[in-house]
Amino acid sequence: MRLRSHHSLHLHLALLTVQFAFASLSVVGRVLVTQLGPLTVAFARLVGGAVALGLVDRLLKKGPREPFRLSDLMGIAGCSLLGISGNQMLFLLGLRWTTATNATLIVAGIPLFTACVEAVFFWLLPNSQLGRRIGLGEWLGVFCSFLGIFILIGPDLGQSHGLWLGDVLVCMNALGYAFYLVLVRPYIQRFGSLSVTAWGFISSALIAFPICFPSLLSDWPRIDQKASMLLLYVVLVPTIYTYILNAWALRLAPPSLVAAYIFVQPLVATALAWFFLNEPVGWNFAVAFFFVFAGLWVFVFSTSRASQLNLEAKGS
Repeated sequence: MRLRSHHSLHLHLALLTVQFAFASLSVVGRVLVTQLGPLTVAFARLVGGAVALGLVDRLLKKGPREPFRLSDLMGIAGCSLLGISGNQMLFLLGLRWTTATNATLIVAGIPLFTACVEAVFFWLLPNSQLGRRIGLGEWLGVFCSFLGIFILIGPDLGQSHGLWLGDVLVCMNALGYAFYLVLVRPYIQRFGSLSVTAWGFISSALIAFPICFPSLLSDWPRIDQKASMLLLYVVLVPTIYTYILNAWALRLAPPSLVAAYIFVQPLVATALAWFFLNEPVGWNFAVAFFFVFAGLWVFVFSTSRASQLNLEAKGS
């Protein structure tokens, strides 16, 4: 898919700020799940996102657009089960049982999962818009960035024991989000990012209600002013802001390019944890920073170059 030149800078800046917002969830979420249940936090994100995005979608609706059919609504709800409700519940549940370093390493593998999902769809359904051929340069960029993430958190992995349940939950979260990035893109191209994301949150909140509402009732007496402010932040920044910008980016770039920016997230999360939680930052942070951004540059360059060559080939 071609990246339009006049959108390129805005696209990369948007993807970068999205990762800053997502990274803050690791710090804020870590504080919240010690006071409230993970399902309570996830339900707050889903309900808040459903209300806010639904209202914004209605207010910004301009002119006629293709109506949703029942099959479209069911398809978007299925995608959202992977990338919104299931994704958020699995991550917050895993964050309670695993360490931040383990979770960071697994989340950094989302571009690997996404590239593999695209490659599988390209092999199984070569005529569909879901898959694409992943080039050697892109795999090299993914490997380089993954190496940087391992350098960042590798020294702590050997000190973690009995965390397999949390690791499995976060791994399921990463795989589900990779499928979401690939599967939701045709709906976004047809109906627009805001409408698809709004319906995704509405359907996710409905699906999550019977699972999460009992946890909310149990935690209600513990929701004080501090917890309320943190929940409000979690709804506004790592939820509404990030999903809108990610959905917009998916209209302009391949899913694996959008996912590649997830490599920035562990670096930002480490810096935020150092600043707000006084967690130490060692020499491996600087080395990891170099490898992550070098790999990101290789991946972005390879993706853009491949898109340009494909366009030229079609033109000739």
